[in-house]
Order: sequence, then C-alpha cells, then structure tokens
Amino acid sequence: MQRLRTVFFWFHLTIGSLAGLVILVMCLTGIPLAFERQINAWDASRYRVTTSQNQPRIPLDRFLQSRRKPSMVTVRSDARAALEFVYGRGRTTFVDPYTGAILGQDSKSNRQFFSTVEKLHRTLGGDMRTGFGRKITGAANLLFVFLTLTGPYLWWPRKSTWQHFKAVLLFRPRLSGRQRDWNWHHVAGIWCALPLFFISFSGVVMSYGTAARPNAIAGKASEAPQPIENLVMKAEAQFPSWRSVSFRLPQPDATLLLTVDRGNGGQPGKRTQVLLDRSTAIVLSKEAATPRMWNRFIHTGEAAGLAGQVVAAIGSLGGALLVWTGLSLALRRLVKCTRRFRVVERQLTTADPMIK
Repeated sequence: MQRLRTVFFWFHLTIGSLAGLVILVMCLTGIPLAFERQINAWDASRYRVTTSQNQPRIPLDRFLQSRRKPSMVTVRSDARAALEFVYGRGRTTFVDPYTGAILGQDSKSNRQFFSTVEKLHRTLGGDMRTGFGRKITGAANLLFVFLTLTGPYLWWPRKSTWQHFKAVLLFRPRLSGRQRDWNWHHVAGIWCALPLFFISFSGVVMSYGTAARPNAIAGKASEAPQPIENLVMKAEAQFPSWRSVSFRLPQPDATLLLTVDRGNGGQPGKRTQVLLDRSTAIVLSKEAATPRMWNRFIHTGEAAGLAGQVVAAIGSLGGALLVWTGLSLALRRLVKCTRRFRVVERQLTTADPMIK
C-alpha cells in the first residue's frame, strides 16, 4: 500500500506541476462563468415593455424581412418581456413585440467581459473552434480528472483519529510557510473533490465529445411555407407552461427547429427541441435535453439550480487554491532537493579534492 501511495504521489505531483497553470486559469475564469446567465438576465430586465390587456404581438416574420437577419431569436411568455434578436458576435437587440420599437442592446462591457473570460476558459484566449489552446485545456481537464481521483486517496489520513482528520478537514489560519500550504491544500482538496470531479469530467466530455442534434430535413418545402409566427405558436401550444421559445437562423426551408424552455434557462430537464414541418406545421419530432446538454449545465452547476452554481463557484475557487498551494509545495520540495544535492556535492568535494 505504501508503494502504491508513493507511485500515486509522484504522478499527482508531476501532473499537477505540468498542468497547474492551465488549471488555475480555468478555475479562476470558471467562477464568473457560473453566474453568467443571471448577470445577463439582470441586464435584459432593464428592457421591459408596457402593453394593454390581450394586445397581440407583431408577427415575427415582419422582423425577419430585413436584409440583416439575426442569428438567433428568442420569444418569452412574459407579456412584458422584449423580443431578443442576436446579431454578430453575440450582440443582443431588445425589441418591443407590440410596437416594433428598438428598446436597446445588451451591455457591451458585459458582453466583452464574458467573451474574453470564456475564451480564456476554453482556449486560453485563442480561437474558440480551431485554436491550439483548445487542445491544451482539453488535456488539462483530462489530467484534472486524474488529480481529483488520486487526491482524496493521498489526502486521507493514515491514522483514523480526530487529530489526524482535523488536520485535513479544518483550515488553520495561524500556520505559515510549508505547513500552511500543506493544510490549505489538503482541506481544499477534501471539501472540493466531489464538485471538482464533476466539473473536470464534464469539461472532458465537452472537449472531446461530439454534438448530437435532431436531424433537420433539408430541401424545399413541398407547399408554401407557413409564417414562422404560426410555427412558433404551434410549438407554444405543445407546452402550456412554456417560458421561452428560441430558434437559430438560417435553417432548412422544409423544417424549423425550435427550443422550448419551461424553466429558467438553466434547467436542461425542462428543455425540449421541437422539429416542425414548415408547410403543414406538423410536429415531426420532440427531443428532450441530450446528455451533452445536461453535461454543459452540470459543468456550470446550473443543473442543480442556484445552489449548484454556488457549489461550482466555490469548487472553482477551491481548485485555484489547490493549484496555488500545490505549486508552492512542489517548488519548496524542489528547492529542498537542490539544497540537499549541493550539500552532498560539497561534502564529496571536501572528502576528495579531485572531484569537481
């Protein structure tokens, strides 16, 4: 058992030293990303509309007749919520659904901040799709899974006494130097091991998995396509408790794929993708959230609601502390080994002047 523990220790130390800085960047950037949805929702809440009772909204097709079409459209069930049209690099325009008036745009500073943070988190600031940093963060996620699995085994006290457990379960703020780093590393590892495993494992799936989406039927509609407004209303009627309907453009002429959300936007179990025939408005398929979609919300903690997001953020903070103290301990060990080597070399040189 001692030999196995030694092997795991050196693997843990080596991998942590190699991937530590990348993991540190991902952990620090993961903290604000855990609450991105709430921050964007707060930003959107600035644009509320006033409407008289039973006032109909303008058909969506009128908005989509302009030369510059949005890449994504979102309609909300809240009568006071604005339509959301996404253009370009995530820029969102909020429009009054009853008058067509442009109410404003999302915060540019927020958009730029989260765009930069997400690039750092996923590709170390490189290109999101083909950047070399994507391969580095993917490999770091894979190594982080190994660290989260071997960590608890190494951190578990060798003696089952309260004194030994207290040393790895409770922070001791009065310590300093190596003892402080050792204590903080073990405490953060014990308390954050489980959330960090889910975060890192889901990160591996997103890095190396393949997206699976419902197959849209390409080609021309056999009859004149119905207005998109009618198709959206058809999807809304399928789910009386819907809260938002969104779809991307462009799409095949024969079908329209919509995402109906019955939750707060961060609950994959309440999302359904609906595929409609554009000529007949017949529902061709309904698909619940895919494992990959679940995986994305597990990564941010949103799958468990606000509590899950808080746990994910604390876990990310704990991961950053693990890297910091781990690298500090590794550096201290390196310095100690270097000093020992110099002492041995000096002793050998003193014993035999011919050794240089």
